[in-house]
Amino acid sequence: MIQAKIFDSIINDNKSLANEIFINKRDELDKIISKSRLKNLFLELLELDNNEKKEFTELKKSTLIRNQIIISDVLYLSKKFRKFNIHHVFIKGAATLFQIKQSKALRYTSDIDVLIDIKDIRKLHVMFKTIGIEHSFDIYHDYINSKKNHTLESIKLNSGIFLDIHFRSSSPLDYNKCPYTKEFLKEYDVINEMDTKVNVLKVNHIYIFSQYQLFGRKEINNCSSSIIDLILIKKNYGNQIANVNSLLLENLKIQELSSCWKALSNFDSRKLDKFKNKFVKNIFSDPQMQLSRRLKVIYLNVVYLRRALKEKYGLKNESK
Repeated sequence: MIQAKIFDSIINDNKSLANEIFINKRDELDKIISKSRLKNLFLELLELDNNEKKEFTELKKSTLIRNQIIISDVLYLSKKFRKFNIHHVFIKGAATLFQIKQSKALRYTSDIDVLIDIKDIRKLHVMFKTIGIEHSFDIYHDYINSKKNHTLESIKLNSGIFLDIHFRSSSPLDYNKCPYTKEFLKEYDVINEMDTKVNVLKVNHIYIFSQYQLFGRKEINNCSSSIIDLILIKKNYGNQIANVNSLLLENLKIQELSSCWKALSNFDSRKLDKFKNKFVKNIFSDPQMQLSRRLKVIYLNVVYLRRALKEKYGLKNESK
């Protein structure tokens, strides 16, 4: 299966296999990786001619420019969060861009995710109102006990990039009590960039949270950037990163998610079992809404209609 060989070449940094696929399966390859966020990682392995190198350079340049805009927004927000004394940490792609420098030209980052202490929601409202960012979340609402949501609304910044504000790291659809939030807000790295202190997830926390995104939330598709985070961590830190995670020792479900990645990190396209076969097919496919998750969301919207509306739109909006 060509998807398995593509993934094999990327995760094992196998340049000869990548070039073999590129030469012998070009048409099929183009269809599979055209929309995949793994595209840049695969192209990095190839011996390209001058025209192909130029195209790839332009692709990386486009990724880099977007990520530089995101980094600029994160620096701006970091200054404001500190000024208004809001306890926060940048997570997911925003954290990866600061922790793994090579990700800037390789990882497509769709938005900025930040985790805040929900106790600081009033300060957040004051901050947004002061700097002129429109928002509609309800500062009086008991978000921490949400049955469905783990974020406030997405906010469009002046750059056009969206900011997702998390009041808990994981969805209540997956965990009643989030096993990540307390640890993420307690233990994080402070990186100094352009004379600005930026709070970002530790690399070992990016590692376990990416596993949650992939295997807990089942975001295994061609729009997944969490797989890129895991591959870059593997290339830069090896498998020893798994040995420095206290969360792995404390939570059995997190251990199960980690075992899924361990099964893939030693991937061999010649030895496919049912799990690996399904994974490589899905990671290069368009996103599919899980029926069980869809039904759960519908149920919660019906049972908690007023609460769901309040969390999405805000009933005591003080943003104006």
